[in-house]
Amino acid sequence: MHVILTDGTNNIRDDLEVPAPISSVIFVHNAVFHPDVQRYRIPVLDAVFNLLGESSLAVMWREVGDLAEHEQVELGLARVAGTNLVFRHNALTTPYLEQHPRGMDIDFYGTRETHQWVVREWKERMGIEPDDTV
Repeated sequence: MHVILTDGTNNIRDDLEVPAPISSVIFVHNAVFHPDVQRYRIPVLDAVFNLLGESSLAVMWREVGDLAEHEQVELGLARVAGTNLVFRHNALTTPYLEQHPRGMDIDFYGTRETHQWVVREWKERMGIEPDDTV
C-alpha cells in the first residue's frame, strides 16, 4: 500500500491529488458484514474511516465489504489507477456526508448466532480452518 501511494518515497504521489495535511492513514484490509447489516455497510465504513480524524487518509482494497462502485462513490473513494486500491482524504465532503451530516443511526442488535456467523465467515475469508470454539 505504501509503495502504491508514494512510489516508494515519503510523500503521497502528486497525481493522486490528495490535499495536505495527512496526519495518519487508516487501512481497511478486509471486512465481514453479516447479512442483517448489509444495508449499513456505508455508515459503518464511514465511521471507521473517520476514526483518526479529518486530517487522515482512508485506504482500502476495492473488494472490501463487497461494495458496488456507486457505494464507493457515495463514500468519496477514488481509485488508484492500475491497482485495486481506493482512498479518500477525510477532510473532503462525500455524497454520504452531504446526505447524513451527523452519520446514520444503526438499528441492529447482534446475537450469539450473529457473532458465530461473523467469526466463521472471517476465518473462511482468512483461510483459517473453522472450529467449534466460537
